[in-house]
Amino acid sequence: MSVFKGRGIVLKAYDQGESDKRLALFLKERGKIYVTARGARKPKSKYMAGAQIFTYSDFVFFEKGQMLSVTQVDLIESFYPLRMDLDRFGAACCMVELCDKVIMESVGADEVLHLLLLSLMQLCKGKNPAIIQRAFEFKFYQLSGIEPAVFNCPKCGKTLESEAVFGHEGALCKNCRAGGQVPLTPSALKALQQIIELPTQHIFSFEIDPLSLEQLEAASMLFMRRNFEVTLKSMDSLK
Repeated sequence: MSVFKGRGIVLKAYDQGESDKRLALFLKERGKIYVTARGARKPKSKYMAGAQIFTYSDFVFFEKGQMLSVTQVDLIESFYPLRMDLDRFGAACCMVELCDKVIMESVGADEVLHLLLLSLMQLCKGKNPAIIQRAFEFKFYQLSGIEPAVFNCPKCGKTLESEAVFGHEGALCKNCRAGGQVPLTPSALKALQQIIELPTQHIFSFEIDPLSLEQLEAASMLFMRRNFEVTLKSMDSLK
């Protein structure tokens, strides 16, 4: 038996038993873990505030064998504004779902956790949720070790400047395009390059037209399915 502390975000919360909750947490230095918050569904539970999706807290855990239970929660940020707007809520759900499906258990991924925190903060500030979500996704791919090509064509090595399409490996030049790829406007390509090139805290500042933003969504879903074998159920809430 042991007790340890951790700081992180609730990625998923679902009912367990009569009054408990089962939580998927994304913790600093520890990556993803699953814990039980006993009695968290009771009206006067001390865990209720910190057992909600998106909440960022300091936790204390009790470990006994293979079982982990929460014994203390100190809320840092609830990201409450995300629950007041359907588009922002849907974008945030997609982000935490992607982390839940890709981040490995008990393997630290602090850069991704930092990216998720910044992205949720940007959503709370009222910025375009589709822009925030696309920036998060493409930076997530890079930080997870599968960076899409956006500066040079992965087929011929040509520098990508204006005309391009997006395929399974990233952006391709017009001479290497094939079927089943997403066309990219110069604006969409520039946004991709900015997301990959800039530090995480600066990736949300780009402006983009609606068509180019739609292309980024299609390109991201294509890359996600091919390289991470993930489809986001939360995307249905944005349709």
